Amino acid sequence: MIVNGTDLRTKYGLNVVWLSQTVNPRTVNVYNNWLDGAIDPAKYKKTKYTEFEIYIEMLVKSESKEDCEKLMSSLMADFETGIVQLDDMEFLYKFDIANEQKELKKRWLYHYELTLTGHAKLGKPVNESFTGTEYTTTIKGTAETPAVLSLTSDIALGSLTVEGLTEDIITISNVGRNTNILIDGESCIVTENGEDIFDKVDLWSFPRASPGDITIKLGSTCSAKLSYYPRYI
Repeated sequence: MIVNGTDLRTKYGLNVVWLSQTVNPRTVNVYNNWLDGAIDPAKYKKTKYTEFEIYIEMLVKSESKEDCEKLMSSLMADFETGIVQLDDMEFLYKFDIANEQKELKKRWLYHYELTLTGHAKLGKPVNESFTGTEYTTTIKGTAETPAVLSLTSDIALGSLTVEGLTEDIITISNVGRNTNILIDGESCIVTENGEDIFDKVDLWSFPRASPGDITIKLGSTCSAKLSYYPRYI
């Protein structure tokens, strides 16, 4: 059980016995309109897959009621928000806390359950490096995912264009030689050597990648790295 990079089995040791971990199905919104006389319904909007619940069940034990309360308070803080990797699974789940339930079973042993609201199911991070002006790859997963593109040119450029990760072409002006340009679809920022350069960028949306084959085209030769988490419905 790893939450935001911390192994909770190691953190809590014998004070917490981890029981079941259950991921419930997503909420699915289907947008169909069945017109009078129609043989089939008309889909007027793309199906939307939204939140799902994650139940984590455990036993909490210590030397006193107060110590148990402190442990449960600490657990709730750990699970406030972030990314969790459940036992025996490689998927990562983005979540927020929903509620807690606790029941005193005996002196001092509590049955403790946390309910999380899951937002995204992620696979292992993918990092692919390439050099040149064009790169084709196959995006893993079953849902669209934010992408991060890192670019470095060995010459100064008046402008640099990027195609393939947004509907419209991204244009970056006055690119310095051997500087690192980061177009981050996760955090929705654009930086050069860590400094914000949004005023030098013409873009209408941040990079996203849909499952399947994509081709990234650059206006000039660069050393580049594409990073993303595969997302699954």
